[in-house]
Amino acid sequence: MSITEDQKLAGPVSNPAIRVACPKEGDASPPIGWPDGTAPLYPDAASWVDRWLCPNMEREITRTVEWCPRWWDHPEAVERLEALWEAWELGRIGGGTWKSAWWVTHADRHLPRLCHPDTGPFGHCHTKHRRDTKAWRSEPIPAEWTFRRPAAASQASASDPAMREEERVDG
Repeated sequence: MSITEDQKLAGPVSNPAIRVACPKEGDASPPIGWPDGTAPLYPDAASWVDRWLCPNMEREITRTVEWCPRWWDHPEAVERLEALWEAWELGRIGGGTWKSAWWVTHADRHLPRLCHPDTGPFGHCHTKHRRDTKAWRSEPIPAEWTFRRPAAASQASASDPAMREEERVDG
């Protein structure tokens, strides 16, 4: 995922290169995930990271915590930060003790993984942005391979002796 020169010059605003879960201005229909009659405070994850997350984080960037200002160029970071933004917005909309729950349930779980210097996506960005790790590979699934769904497997095993034998071998 990358950002264009025009987007860089525009500064810290909504980044159209990042998938968002909110409507465009003028859309009549609510976006998937937002309760009817509500809207996010920040229009997308990029705006939230720039205007809320970064100003509220007080960690020294050292070899124990890594952060990359070009976070948007790390696919895992985009996914995790978008998940944090969505949880933050839904909590804010829902009210109650959401802020404490957000920190403990979401931020305290994602941020250490995201910012871990050895295993996080920013681990190679200590002195400058680098992306020298490769994404995981996935090989094509063979045509004869099928997903085993637990409900279907348990229904079939009750009447199919071959399935019962397979379950004993596999599981």
